[in-house]
Amino acid sequence: MPRDQSADGWNLTQEDFQRIHRKIFATLKGLRASDEEAEELAQEAFLQAFRSRATFRGQSQLDTWIVGVAKKVWLQARRDATRKKRARQEVPLEPDRVEAEASTWAGGSGTPSPQAVFEQRRRLERVKRAFLALPRELQRPLKLFLEGKTYAEIAEALKVKTSQVSSLIHRARQKLRRAVEDRPADSAP
Repeated sequence: MPRDQSADGWNLTQEDFQRIHRKIFATLKGLRASDEEAEELAQEAFLQAFRSRATFRGQSQLDTWIVGVAKKVWLQARRDATRKKRARQEVPLEPDRVEAEASTWAGGSGTPSPQAVFEQRRRLERVKRAFLALPRELQRPLKLFLEGKTYAEIAEALKVKTSQVSSLIHRARQKLRRAVEDRPADSAP
């Protein structure tokens, strides 16, 4: 595809923009993005492509390169959404946060209902028991992570690779989540 190059090495005509936008939109729709999400991600892809235009070496068509940027933007959006979803599912492990969390359950009135505090404390107890039931090889990295240690610091303390730390923490959190969710609601704390 012949392209007009500006002083900074990249110049898109309106026709180029529209053609590439259609390709990006179709690609994102193929990845199951909604129309609204595809439009938003397409805009973000163009913005990121423009910001990193100096990295485009011409080894592929400009269209292909920008669609690749769009796929990376889509993937990052999926990761962000997953992180947000997990964060909403997290249970506070600090007793001081129990009342604060319970107040949001009680409708955000600022004053938690006794029932909400009770339920949150019960859930906290289940988390504590589940944590203590974890195998030591999963319990230790999770404890260090909850203490605010970085993956690199945890890897050094455990004498393992950083990638292993990520896996261990992920497995520990999955086991905790399953243990807490598998408990019947009316089981004793």
